[in-house]
Amino acid sequence: MSEDELEELRRRKLLALQQKMAEEQSQEQMQQQVEIQKQALLRKILTPEARQRLTNLKMVRPEFTDQLELQLIQLAQQGKLPIPLADEQLKQILIQLQTRMARNKPTAKKRRLAKAGKQKKAVPTWVIAKTVGKFRTHPKRRHWRTRKIKA
Repeated sequence: MSEDELEELRRRKLLALQQKMAEEQSQEQMQQQVEIQKQALLRKILTPEARQRLTNLKMVRPEFTDQLELQLIQLAQQGKLPIPLADEQLKQILIQLQTRMARNKPTAKKRRLAKAGKQKKAVPTWVIAKTVGKFRTHPKRRHWRTRKIKA
């Protein structure tokens, strides 16, 4: 290859790289604008306490919170939500969503969790008396920090 061909090839690669960078910057700007618009709408829809609750939730479960924010905006635009949405009302919505999500657990997992819940309960007094104090705790009782449930 001659010097001219190499120079032309370098120029093309540089041009392609510059176009790619420009596209990425424009996409990033679009995402920032969408986020700014979303935050402005949420400021109108939610009270400050409810926004704080949503921010706290976003730290723990960002994907879930993003979906929730979009749903709240859609419902508010359709007029199905009271504006402004108070913290107590947001709590109720979150509780409803949590119960719906809890229903979707597989049956086997529910069984294992129920069994673990039964094992953590205290032994009845009559059992302690009948065994002369030998069984004061459930033999398979686990500590929450040291042994996790295999669910």
